[in-house]
Amino acid sequence: MKNLVAFLIGLVFVLAGLEIGARALSTILGVSPYLIYDDTLGWVPQPNTTKIHKESDFEVLYTINSKGYRGKEYPLEKKEGVFRIVIIGDSMSFGYGVNDEETYAALIDKSIPNVEVINLSVSGYGTDQELLRLQKQGFDFKPDLVILQITDNDFIDIMRPFRYERAKPYFIIENENLVLKNVPVKNDNEYAKAYFSEVLPLPFREWLSWNSYAYVFINQKYLRLAESLHSRAKSKEAGYNLIKKPVQEYDPEAIKLFSAIVQKISKELNARGIQGIAFHCDKVLSETGVINNISLPLIDLYPAFTEKAKEVKLTLPDGHWNAEGHRFIVNQLIEVLRKRGILPESSHS
Repeated sequence: MKNLVAFLIGLVFVLAGLEIGARALSTILGVSPYLIYDDTLGWVPQPNTTKIHKESDFEVLYTINSKGYRGKEYPLEKKEGVFRIVIIGDSMSFGYGVNDEETYAALIDKSIPNVEVINLSVSGYGTDQELLRLQKQGFDFKPDLVILQITDNDFIDIMRPFRYERAKPYFIIENENLVLKNVPVKNDNEYAKAYFSEVLPLPFREWLSWNSYAYVFINQKYLRLAESLHSRAKSKEAGYNLIKKPVQEYDPEAIKLFSAIVQKISKELNARGIQGIAFHCDKVLSETGVINNISLPLIDLYPAFTEKAKEVKLTLPDGHWNAEGHRFIVNQLIEVLRKRGILPESSHS
């Protein structure tokens, strides 16, 4: 019994040391996680978090404030004379690969007097999660305008209960009504089961995937090794993290579901007297026109973006907007919002 107790105590110290070392190494390498589990949204940025994100082509800082979003923190109560904007989107609007002050949300916030921007965008989100975050948090800020940023992979994201190695909520259409599924969010679907059948075979691996840096770090190496040995197939076949397809190849049901989600956003905005607008800067969405008839006014920035890209590089190698890209986006958005009379007169500066 004494030997067993001594072994268990030693094991605890070894595991604790491994975890501490993994956290330190993850921070140094710029791969530490900053997302935490949320039973309604799947995942959210962890409040009061600072993350250095390093890749071969950038090293940037992400700062998440106490309310769990990136950007200057504002109180829920809005001061008189302030025009408040809430942005919902994915990694493009979150500002993947650029510093805090370089995102188009931060640039709007800084450049226009009496305008406050609440950027509730989260990397990996689909339009379904963006709707839910707007309901859960966005309306509490009493916005005057909600901007929905759209990406072509939204059509895949909304059709899956499991994306980017995480479980998520999703909607289905029943009797022409949106019905929310998988809330509280659980990993009880074929995509999740296929993924977790191939990760490191340890107890409590789902909990570890959210809470242990060491597990995440080692598991990533394990999965890469499995791929190199061609022994990882189940989760690929189940499609837990599908390769992006052109929109014209999507199931029409995905387009129908997307339109229904946007319509839900539009109805909730109208019921509260809030203006709404959507925009994208995507080649496929622009050329196919599959979202031209959604129930929010739509801004297609792709043609202008393409012209500008002939003069200066606007994207990172993976397609996310770089700092120049965010500056271009903000200039275009402000111009359109002013032309349409959405921004208040006091903000014209």
